[in-house]
Amino acid sequence: MVSAVILIPCFWQPQIASADLASHAYNAWLTSLVEQGQLTGLHIEPQITNFAFDWLLVRLMEIWGTALAQRIAVSICVLVFFWGALSFVRSQSKQPSWHPVPILLALSYGLVFHLGLFNFYLSLGICLFALSRRHSWFLVPLLGLAFLAHALPVLWSVAAILYMLAADKFPIRQRLWLLTIAFVALVLLRFVIQLALPSRLLPNQFILWTGADQFLLFRTEYNWLVAAWLLLWIAMGRSYLGRYSFPRVLRSIPFQFVLLNAALIVLIPAQILPPGYTSWLRLIPERMSLLQGVLVCAWLAKSSPVKSMVFASVALVLAQAVMLYSDHGKLAKLEASANQALSALPEHARVLSSLCWSEGRFNAAYHITDRACIRRCFSYGNYEPSSAQFRLRADPGNSIVIADNQRASDFEYAEVQIREEEIPIYLLMGSPESAVSTRLLKADESIPPPCSQPIAKPSKP
Repeated sequence: MVSAVILIPCFWQPQIASADLASHAYNAWLTSLVEQGQLTGLHIEPQITNFAFDWLLVRLMEIWGTALAQRIAVSICVLVFFWGALSFVRSQSKQPSWHPVPILLALSYGLVFHLGLFNFYLSLGICLFALSRRHSWFLVPLLGLAFLAHALPVLWSVAAILYMLAADKFPIRQRLWLLTIAFVALVLLRFVIQLALPSRLLPNQFILWTGADQFLLFRTEYNWLVAAWLLLWIAMGRSYLGRYSFPRVLRSIPFQFVLLNAALIVLIPAQILPPGYTSWLRLIPERMSLLQGVLVCAWLAKSSPVKSMVFASVALVLAQAVMLYSDHGKLAKLEASANQALSALPEHARVLSSLCWSEGRFNAAYHITDRACIRRCFSYGNYEPSSAQFRLRADPGNSIVIADNQRASDFEYAEVQIREEEIPIYLLMGSPESAVSTRLLKADESIPPPCSQPIAKPSKP
């Protein structure tokens, strides 16, 4: 019954509103064409990580089609994350608490979900479940499975396991020394990363350490939701401190995890260029803030909230659901209009996206073009094949998708000039507040970024 309730947002609109999900679905369609030998100019590169969700999507599309495959794949990810997180929370609190459930439900549909970072999201869910069973024989197979989806949660999990093993060796009264050592290690890790790899710290990561930013999504009204969750967490924290002394709280592993992950969010570079990648691994603090929300739940699970706090958490979940339903509906209508506009174009036309919805932390409308192009056209500015982060790769000179990652980034964030060899190409324009239309672009024509006030452009490698 809980699982059925959790999955309602995956089915309440014609399409799942998640930015990069549209890109994942589009590239899954291209991957299936490449595997069937129906498409040239693209190839599939073997990978050992960051591909599990995409592989799952391709296989499900072969059986169930594009729309249902997305719902099944995303539903699997949501359930794995939620139940993995709840299992981890209970293992840390050592009691079967149910009052963290509303918080975990809200986190399940937070920023990471709406950004569409499903490889990371799936990996984190598997890792949380593995950590809750860290003394079991299938810890290593679970972490191996999680690594296929994304490496970052696995690296954190290995560090967490080592920390818990070390804590078992320390007398409880000396665990503050272990906390200090771990903090120093994080500082050193920051400098090692900065020396070894191109990386950059961003100002906004210093305000993401609470995990509550996961609730800041589309409109300014979500600021009130963030504030309400923070106030509720503070109230639950006071309830926890009412039961235990502060020195005891400070020595507890769940609270130390909260402190260390907060330090990680603040200290570790927000953008890193790993070896072999042509684009930055971005949004690292935003990813880890989802984990921070789970760690806060694990710490607060031992609290004894009064009924008013439990009712408040349920009310906040319902408020978030109402707001999301409204905003998902706007995006669904925009996608329906995009489908209609693209249906008038020649088959296999190349299309650039200029769709914009500027109400929020990111342009939630930009990748609608990708999904709308499935079995109809080619989304020429899609970033995945040129990023070297995914299995599907673009060959130079292909006519399907841009092979230069910097130019793919420019299509989304900067003003660009259309080249002669890119003609013919169409521009898809519109927003939830305006009509969606297409127009044929000309050679040497300059096109502005999708939004009149463009989102901050990622720094160049």
